[in-house]
Amino acid sequence: MCNFNRVYRLLVGKSGGKVVEIRPPLQIEFEIEKNAKPDPNIHRLKLYNLAPETIEAVSKPDGFCVLYADYAEDEGEVLMAAGGVDAYTYREGTERITELLVADGKRHTTFKGIKIIPV
Repeated sequence: MCNFNRVYRLLVGKSGGKVVEIRPPLQIEFEIEKNAKPDPNIHRLKLYNLAPETIEAVSKPDGFCVLYADYAEDEGEVLMAAGGVDAYTYREGTERITELLVADGKRHTTFKGIKIIPV
């Protein structure tokens, strides 16, 4: 069976605070690389054309990020990346791109006491 319908769920926020939930149809790209070295793995996520208030929410200092991704034809979601996040936004032609650098193991990531805000 061929899988074509990729789905994702991205949570970005602060422990004990508000968390932004981003789902399709918003366009994202991501690079996930993992290794066994003791240094944190750095993952890159690009989010396209977010609303200004969403950019502000995902750019808060000391935040964390959790990315789940899979194909819609499969059951459940697969954890792709989780960790501390640093964000910056730039323009590329007509696109406004918010790039998240996610370092696994960089900060404690927990979902205790959060409120998820769908985008």
